[in-house]
Amino acid sequence: MASSSRTLVATHTSNITANVQVFHLEPSLQDVPRLHSSDAPAQHATEAAVLCDVQAHILLRVVDDRWGIELTSLATPIQPIRFVFPSRVLPSPGIVCDNDEVHVLVATELGSVFRLVFPLPNLWITNYMSKKWREEYTIRHPPANLLGPVHVKEAGCILIGLRDGSILQLDASRRLGSEEFQPWRETLLRPPTSLSLSSFIPFTTKPQPGAANTVAFASIPSPSPSLIIFSLQRDRVIRVWESGSCVATAEVPLASPDTAVQGSMPPTPHSAPILDAEPQNLLQVIPPPSTSLSDEGLRVIAFMPSSSGGYFSMFILSARNTSGARVLRFAAQKATSEFARTRSLRDFLVVDNTLWVLWDDEGTTSLESTNVNFDDDDLESPWVSTIPSYRLDPLPTHIDDQQLPSHGSFTGAFLSFLLRPGTFSRSTLETALQQYVVAHSSAPGPRNKVLDRRFDSLSEQIAATVGCTVTLQTDPQTGEQQWNKYWAALRRDWEGFIARCVNIERSARWPLKLGRSTYESGDPLVIERERLGSVVYTDNAIRFYDREVVEQTVIDIPARRSGTSGESVTPVMELARTLRSSINGLQLAKIDASLLAVAQTDAKSSWPDIAAELARREIIAGISEELAIWIDERLGTAPKLEDGLHGVLNIAEDLDGIKIEDNEEGENAAGHPQLEWQKALTTAYITTTIRARHETLLILLTLICYIADARPDLFTEYAGLIGGAFSALQCVATMHTLSQRPSRDPDTKSVLPGDEDMASMFQTMHVSNGTAPDPHSKKSTPSLLHLVYSTSHSATRSFSSAPGIAAHQFLRDTDALNCGEAPGARLADSKLLQQLWVLRHPHVVQEMAEWFPRTPAIAYVLGRSLLDLGRVEDAATSLERVEAYIERDITAQGEETIALAAVLPPDVHINSAISYFRHLVGLFEKTYNATEVVHFARLAISHSDPGSAQDLWLKSHKALLDLGQYEDAYATMTTTPFPELQRELTRNLVNSMCDNDQIERLVSFNFVGYQNDVEETLAFKARNADPRQKPHYSEVLHAWYVFRGDFRSAAASMYQHAQRLADIVDQHGPDAVEAMALQAKSLLASINALSLVDQRNAWIQYIVPSGDGSRRRHHHRQSIPEQHFQTASLDIDVVTLSEMKQEYALTLATLQLVNEPAFDESGLDISRTLRAEEIVSQFMQWGMFDQATSTARSLKVDMTPIFASMTSQCMRLSRIPDDRVDPAEVPWLMGDRMLGWEGTNIQRAWRLLRTMLDAHDSLGNGWAYRKAVLARILEIDRHSRVPSWLVDFFEEEEPEYLIRSQLKYGLVEEALRYTLNMVRKASQPLIRGTPEQSSATWLPYTLIDQVLIATEEEQKLGSSKAQADLAKQLRTEIDSRTKKLSKWKAGGR
Repeated sequence: MASSSRTLVATHTSNITANVQVFHLEPSLQDVPRLHSSDAPAQHATEAAVLCDVQAHILLRVVDDRWGIELTSLATPIQPIRFVFPSRVLPSPGIVCDNDEVHVLVATELGSVFRLVFPLPNLWITNYMSKKWREEYTIRHPPANLLGPVHVKEAGCILIGLRDGSILQLDASRRLGSEEFQPWRETLLRPPTSLSLSSFIPFTTKPQPGAANTVAFASIPSPSPSLIIFSLQRDRVIRVWESGSCVATAEVPLASPDTAVQGSMPPTPHSAPILDAEPQNLLQVIPPPSTSLSDEGLRVIAFMPSSSGGYFSMFILSARNTSGARVLRFAAQKATSEFARTRSLRDFLVVDNTLWVLWDDEGTTSLESTNVNFDDDDLESPWVSTIPSYRLDPLPTHIDDQQLPSHGSFTGAFLSFLLRPGTFSRSTLETALQQYVVAHSSAPGPRNKVLDRRFDSLSEQIAATVGCTVTLQTDPQTGEQQWNKYWAALRRDWEGFIARCVNIERSARWPLKLGRSTYESGDPLVIERERLGSVVYTDNAIRFYDREVVEQTVIDIPARRSGTSGESVTPVMELARTLRSSINGLQLAKIDASLLAVAQTDAKSSWPDIAAELARREIIAGISEELAIWIDERLGTAPKLEDGLHGVLNIAEDLDGIKIEDNEEGENAAGHPQLEWQKALTTAYITTTIRARHETLLILLTLICYIADARPDLFTEYAGLIGGAFSALQCVATMHTLSQRPSRDPDTKSVLPGDEDMASMFQTMHVSNGTAPDPHSKKSTPSLLHLVYSTSHSATRSFSSAPGIAAHQFLRDTDALNCGEAPGARLADSKLLQQLWVLRHPHVVQEMAEWFPRTPAIAYVLGRSLLDLGRVEDAATSLERVEAYIERDITAQGEETIALAAVLPPDVHINSAISYFRHLVGLFEKTYNATEVVHFARLAISHSDPGSAQDLWLKSHKALLDLGQYEDAYATMTTTPFPELQRELTRNLVNSMCDNDQIERLVSFNFVGYQNDVEETLAFKARNADPRQKPHYSEVLHAWYVFRGDFRSAAASMYQHAQRLADIVDQHGPDAVEAMALQAKSLLASINALSLVDQRNAWIQYIVPSGDGSRRRHHHRQSIPEQHFQTASLDIDVVTLSEMKQEYALTLATLQLVNEPAFDESGLDISRTLRAEEIVSQFMQWGMFDQATSTARSLKVDMTPIFASMTSQCMRLSRIPDDRVDPAEVPWLMGDRMLGWEGTNIQRAWRLLRTMLDAHDSLGNGWAYRKAVLARILEIDRHSRVPSWLVDFFEEEEPEYLIRSQLKYGLVEEALRYTLNMVRKASQPLIRGTPEQSSATWLPYTLIDQVLIATEEEQKLGSSKAQADLAKQLRTEIDSRTKKLSKWKAGGR
C-alpha cells in the first residue's frame, strides 16, 4: 500500500465546545430515570454527523451516553448548544437544510420524534430562534419495536428500522401558505416475501433471527427531488424503496479472489454470516451530477466486512420498467488493503472521485483512500494510507526519567507532563480525577480531606489530590523516615493517574465519522469521540521525517540546492539514524540538550571547533569502536556528502510541498477570521511540521558534530554548513518550545498593555485583535503556539484555507524559518517575543530572551517583561542598554536597528533619545517605580532643550517625593530653571513632607525666596483641610512660625484651628468629643505662643468666616458706625490673651462635662455653646461639687448656688439614720479623701462643706458663700441646729448677719443670745482698760434695738422665761456698757 501525501491533524472538541449552552427538553408523556450504561465521560460522543451545505456547516454529536445531542457551527462563531432529551436517542439522528432553515430530527427510545428548527444564518442564537423552534411527535407504533437506525432523507421524511425487520416511514409536508409542517404520517414498509418449495422442506436452512433487520440507510443528500432510499439488512440484502414500495433488491456478493472485479457477479452463497446488529455506516450513495434529474444510473457502494478485512461493492440502479420496478445491478467490487484485516470500519465517504475509508485500528484512527473512476466503474486504483500526524507523538504508555523535566518539584514535573498541549483534553483530566477520587474514597480508613476540597483551577486540584493519600512512614526499628519508599509510592500513584488519563484519552480518540469540509481540496473531516480532525496535505518536511525517520524508506524530495536529490540525502540519513540508534536514551537526551544549548548561546569559537568539542564530550563516548569504524568507512564512500547534508538542511528550512496560490492572500484578506476549530487545526499542523523539522535537525546535527571531530577535513570548504544548521535549529526550536509549552492563564500580576502598547501591537506586529483565552473557560489548556497563531494577522485571512495552507502562510508571514548563516537574533525573533509579551506571558519572554544575543530589540522586550515580573532594577538595566542604538541612521545600522524600530511604540522615535527616555519615564511612572523615574527623567533632561523639559522636572521631583528623598527634592526645586514651576514644586514639597510627618525636616529648610509660598501653602491647607485628619496643617504652620520666632502668627494659626474644630463640635457628630479635645489642645498651644508676646500686645486677629457670626465670642467696640463699612470687607475679630484663656477654660469644662457618663441623660446639647453657668449647674445637679467649684472658680462663676445645694444635701442627710444612707445617692462623699475622715456620713458631709468654704469663701466676696449656707439652713428648717463652726465664724466675723438671719426667720431667742454674746465681746476691752481704738467697742445699736423690740412683741404674745431672762441680761449688759463708755469718755477728755 502506498503512502499518502496527506496527513490527519486533530484537536479536542472541548476546545470548541467548552462554553456550551444546555437545554433540557421536557417530556410530553413520562420521564425516564437517567441510567448510564457506559463509564465514558459525557463529552465523549457515540455518533456524529456533519451537515455541509452552502448555507451551513454544522457538526452534530450524540453525547452523554445517548441522552443528548450537541450542535456546533463550523462556519460561524456561534456558541455551541446541547439538547438533553427525556430518553435515549435512537441511532443516527439527522440534520438537513430546508428553506433557509436547519432541521434537526431526533427519535428517542420512548417513541418521540423531535424536530428542532433553527433559522439561517443565526441558527440557535436565542434572540433569533423562532417561536416554534421545537416540535414533538409521539409515534403511534409501539416504542418497544423501535430499534433504529434512523435515517433522515429530508426535513419531511424519516425512516426508522424496527425489530421485526420492517421499516417505519414518517412523512410530513408543509401546510399551504405556511412554513410549518403538518403532523407526521406513519407508513409501515415491509420487505417483499417470496415462497419457495424449499421453505416447506424440513431440515433446510432457515433465516437467522434478526436477519431482516436494517443496519444502514442511504439516500441522495437533501435537497433532492429523488424519492429513492436504500436500506441494507443484516442478511446482506440491499433494498431500494420508492414511494413506500420496495422497487428493487440485490444481494451483496462475497469477495472475489481478485482485488477488483468488474461486470460479472461474484458468488453469493446463502450461508454467509449475517451482519452485526449494531447500526453501521455500510452504505453510501454517489450523488448524481447536479444537472441530472433522473435516478437512472444512480450508484450505491456497500461495504461488507470479512475475515480478510472486507470489500466494497458498487451497484447501479436502472430506470423503472413498465411495472414501476427497477433493477439494482452489480457493477464492481474492491477488496480492502492488507492492513484492514485487524481493523473495523467506522465510515466511508466518496468525495469527487476519491473513496475515503475510516478504520478503527484498535481504538485509534486509520484512514485510507483510493481513486474511483465512475465513468468506467473502475475500482482498480491502489489504496493509499493517510497517517495521522499524532502518530509521530503517540500517547505515552509509561514515563521515563528523561521525559520528566530536569528542574522543579516532583509533582510539578508530572503535572507539566500531564498539561502538555494536545496530549490530554480537559475532559480526560476531569474524568480521571473523578475516578481517582472515587477509588480512594472507597478505600478503608479515614477519608482524606483534600478529596473534598474545592480548588480554583483544575491544575491546582490535580496537584493537590494526586498523591495526597501517600504518607511518609517511619521505620519502627530505627525511627528513620523512609523517604525512598515514599518517593517510590508517590511515583506509582502519579503513574497510575497518568495511566487513567491514557486510557480515557485513548477512548476519546476512537473514530466515529467522516464529514465533508468546505476546503477547495475537498479533503474530509474526521470526527472522533472527542476530537475533530481534518485531512491535509503534508509538506516536504513532514513527508521526509515520516518516511526517512519513522518508516525509514527512500524518498526523493526536490531540494533548494541544485544537484541535491534523494540519492545524496538517503545515505546521510542512514548514517545519522544508525549513529543515533546506537546511543542510549539518556545519553541521547543529553546530546539533544547540548545541541540546543549551542544553538541558543553566542559562539565563542569557530563552528567546526564547537561541533567537534560537542562530539568529543557527548557523542564519541556513547558509540562503539566498531560503529565508529563503519561510519568512517561510509563517510569516505558516501556520494556527494556535502549535497546530502545541505539537502537535509534545506528540507528542514524550506516551506515547499504545499502550493499557495498567488491570489490567495488577496482573496482571504477580505474574508472572515478563522474559527476556533480552524485555529486549533492550523496550530496542530504547525506543531506537526515543526516537530518533524526539529527531530530532523537534531539527527542531522548529531552526524555533523561527529563528522567535525572524526573527519575535520570535510568541513574545510563548507564550514558555514555547521553555522547554518545550528541557526536552523535555533529557529525551529523556538517554535517547537511554543508548541510544547501550555499557555495556562495569563500572568495575573502582569501589567496590562497601555494604549501605546496596543497601538504597537496592531501597527508594528500585524497582530489581530483576537481575544485572549478566558481563564474561567472549560477549554483544554492551549499551547503558546496556538495563542500566538490565534492573535496573528494570518488567522484573520485564512478562513477558507486548509490548515496546511494557513500554517505555511503563518510561517511565511512571521519569517519563522527564514534562518541565517549562524544563530542570532532576527527581526522575526524580536517580533515573536514582543507578541508573547503583549499576550501577557513575561515569564516565557524572560526565558526565551536568553536564547538570543542581547540586541537592542531583544533588550527592550526583555526589559518590558522584567518590569511586568516586578524585577525593576533588571528591567531598567536592560532598557537603558537600548539607548546606545537611538539617534542612529536607521538605514545604515542594519537589521538590529530595524528590529528595534519594529518593537518600539509608534510615539517613540528611533532617532530621538529624548523621545525614548520620555517613554521609559512613562513606563516606570505607571508601575510606581520612583527610583527609575528619577534616573530616566534626569537622562531625558540631559538630552532635551532647556525650555522643553518642564514636565520632566516635575516628574523627577514627584518621584523624589515618593521616595522620601526630600533633600534631593529640595535641591531639585532650587535648581529648576522655571520660576513658576519652582512655586509648584515648593507646594508639592510642603504637602508631601506634611503628609509623611516630616515636620522637623520641613522647618529646617531655608526656602530662601519662597517662604511666602510655604506659608501660603500651609495657610491654605490649614483653612481647607479637615482639621481632624493628619497632617494637622495648623500645627505645621504653628511649628513653622515658632521656629522663626513669629509667635503671634503661631498663636493665630492654632486659634484658627481651634475655631474650625469648634465648628465640628457644633455639628454634634460622632467625633464631636474628639474634636473638642483637639480644640482644647489647640487653644492651649495658642495661649502658650501668645504668652511669649509682650503682654501689652498680647492679641491676635481672627478672620471670622462668612455666615459664622454665631461663633464670634469677642465683640469689641468700634468707633466707626457699621453703615460706613464696605459690604465685602472681612469680618475681623480681635482676640486677647485673657479672652483666649477664658475660652480655653470653658472648653475644658465642657469637655469634662461631656465625658461624664450621665451627660447623655442630661438633655444638654453641645451643638451650641454652653454657658459657664450651665456647666457649673450641671455638675452641681450631679453632686459633683469638687468639679463644680473648680469649674466655677476658673470660669469666674458665682458659687453661691453650689454651696446652697451642698447645704441642702447636708440637711437631707441629717434627717436620715446613718445606717440607711445609700452610697449611690451621695457619690460626692465617696471620694478617697472623704472616706478617710472619721465620723458618720452627716459629719463627713458638714466637714466637706466646711473645707470647701475655707477654700473658696473669703472676705473679698463678703463671706457670701457662708451666708448662703446659713440662709439655706434656716430656709429649710429654722429650728434646726446651725453647725457650731458656722456660728462661731459668724460670731467672730459677721455677728450682725447672724443676728439679722435669726430675726428674719423669727428666731428671737437665738437673736437675743447672739446679740448678748456680741455685746459682751465688744465690752471686753472696756473691762481690761482703755481701748486703743474706738471702733473696737463699736456696736450696732440699731440692730440691738430691733432685737429688743422683737423681744417685747414676743413677750406680749407670751414668750418663754428663758427669752425674758436673755432680754433682761441684754439690757443689763447694755446699761453696764453705757456707764463704762461714759466713764471712758469722761476720762479721755
